[in-house]
Amino acid sequence: MYDDGRRRYDWWSDHQTLFRLASWFAFGGEERRLRTAALDALSLGGGETVLDVGCGPGVNFPALRARVGVEGSVVGVDLSRGMLSRARDRVVDDGWQNVHPVGADAATLPLPDGSVDAAYATLSLSAVPDLDGTLTELRRVL
Repeated sequence: MYDDGRRRYDWWSDHQTLFRLASWFAFGGEERRLRTAALDALSLGGGETVLDVGCGPGVNFPALRARVGVEGSVVGVDLSRGMLSRARDRVVDDGWQNVHPVGADAATLPLPDGSVDAAYATLSLSAVPDLDGTLTELRRVL
């Protein structure tokens, strides 16, 4: 089950134009507005640690980083090696010291209890095979 999802998103990582188009359709053309509304709901003031669940190629990193500031940090987790590679490239290319892409299953996060202040997910929760385990794990790290 996990391997199927990983392979699917590894394929998407090699087809970024199609991935962006699919995201546009998934959000009904309202992607930017919906992502901003979700960020606003987190009420970040700066200095927090935010977990980007299913970070994909890191499209949320710039906005999350802007919200937490240089004092805060962003931890992006993704199971897809291809997506994670793109996320890491984005971090290196932009020279971000406080953004940390991590290869991990959202149902078994390699993070200590209570180590994040907020969790952010766009589309990823619909793709996790173990939603109950993932939500339990998110409660643990929050």
